[in-house]
Amino acid sequence: MAEPVWLERVVLDAIHLDQLREHGGLHGIRDENTLESALARARNKWAYDGVHDLPTLAGFWVGADIAARRAANIIDDEAQGGQLAQRAIEKQKMLDVLVRLELVRADLPREAAAYPELTGELHNAIVGFLAMTPSQLLAINQEDLTKEVHQQNLPGSTWQYPNWGRKMRFTIEQLRGDSRTRGYTTMFHDWIERSGRRNQRE
Repeated sequence: MAEPVWLERVVLDAIHLDQLREHGGLHGIRDENTLESALARARNKWAYDGVHDLPTLAGFWVGADIAARRAANIIDDEAQGGQLAQRAIEKQKMLDVLVRLELVRADLPREAAAYPELTGELHNAIVGFLAMTPSQLLAINQEDLTKEVHQQNLPGSTWQYPNWGRKMRFTIEQLRGDSRTRGYTTMFHDWIERSGRRNQRE
């Protein structure tokens, strides 16, 4: 689906002025922040809507979500094979973009099939790609930060999958200071710095 054509602020200001000329009223905007928020909502909704219940990043890479759907009898063997084939194509497209943007080292393989799991290098590159996009917001699920394989919820299942019953590998406190999580949090922090997203303190 192609991205919609968005109304820019200058267009809305012109429409507002035209309405004032035709119908009268006070000039100016009562709340600039509310207007900017309303303008941004449509773009953000278009970009982020429908991302609920997706597989984790690590799970996506190894096809854990597809395996879970097969184990729950949501799909059959033929569908599983088709989804795995499509996933291989999607992974290669992802890697091609990371290579083109020089987010992975030049000496690493260029074939997605050479990475049976989400390596640290790929993890870092994908998070870096997200950080370098022009999106207004940057957020990462804890499962994606710490490379959890199993997602919290499997759409289409009830008793076949422990929906919303999985505990995180690490607690919030461990994310702050545990040596096992420091690599994940340091990597994310570094990309926030490198992408210029860090708030400047006075």
